[in-house]
Amino acid sequence: MRQTYCVLLGLLLALALYLIMSVVFGLFGYANWFDMSRLGYDITHYLIVAIATFYAAKKAASKGWLIGAVLGLLMAALSLLFNWSLKELAVTTLVRSAITLAVATIAGAIGVNI
Repeated sequence: MRQTYCVLLGLLLALALYLIMSVVFGLFGYANWFDMSRLGYDITHYLIVAIATFYAAKKAASKGWLIGAVLGLLMAALSLLFNWSLKELAVTTLVRSAITLAVATIAGAIGVNI
């Protein structure tokens, strides 16, 4: 039960970080301060997933890789839905989802051990 609670906390943290990211990047884009490439958005996505998974695994204090895998699957599924709605290529979307799952699992294992 505690792991489920921690996964939900991690998901809420990730969604809050995505909201903050969209506001900040929107303001920067509106002001024409810099143009963010797709690589920049991908790196930011992976950092958000790692931070949220690290936090959730730290709160759970056990089974970090499992919490990371579940949270990674949830985030990858949301990313797949979003990217497919934008009609992006399926291969690149699946590769990004696999990287998201790997980052989340590793961050969860690290989060428990630190």
